[in-house]
Formats: sequence, C-alpha cells, structure tokens
Amino acid sequence: MNFEEVLETIEKVLLSRKLTPIERFILHQSWLGKAYTQMAEESSYCSAYIKSIGSKLWQDISQALGEKVTKKNLHLIWNDYHKKQQKLRGS
Repeated sequence: MNFEEVLETIEKVLLSRKLTPIERFILHQSWLGKAYTQMAEESSYCSAYIKSIGSKLWQDISQALGEKVTKKNLHLIWNDYHKKQQKLRGS
C-alpha cells in the first residue's frame, strides 16, 4: 500500500475528515521514517509543535483503529489493518 492509499483511507474511512496540511505533512514524513527533528528541519515548524500535532494525530488514528498507533509502529499497525480489510472483503 502506498502513502496516497493510506492517506485516503485515514481521511475517508477512519477519521471521516480531511487532515490539515501539517497533519498530512507529519503523516507522510512519518510514513517515510523521519524523526520529528528531521521534519522540523525540513519545514517552518519547531519540533515541539510537530510532536504535539503528531501526538494528537496518533491518538485520533488509534481511537479509530482500536489499538495504539505511534510514529514508530505506523507501518506495522497499518499492514495488520490492511490485511484484516482484505480478509473481510474476500470472505
């Protein structure tokens, strides 16, 4: 699954809302494995602000999925979610 599919699923299925530009940035950079400090260096935001917005985003996604999502386990949780959805569609 590529990032655009992940973003679309999060916005349309899980959260039922469009992510803000900063949330999209954090999600995309996290998907690429970047640290908050790296994100801050590549943007006009400080790392504390990025971390704060990221934390809220992970909480929202965690609540929608029913399991804890973090920047570090994003790929793992997402792969599990995707496999479950494929099984549901296939049965």
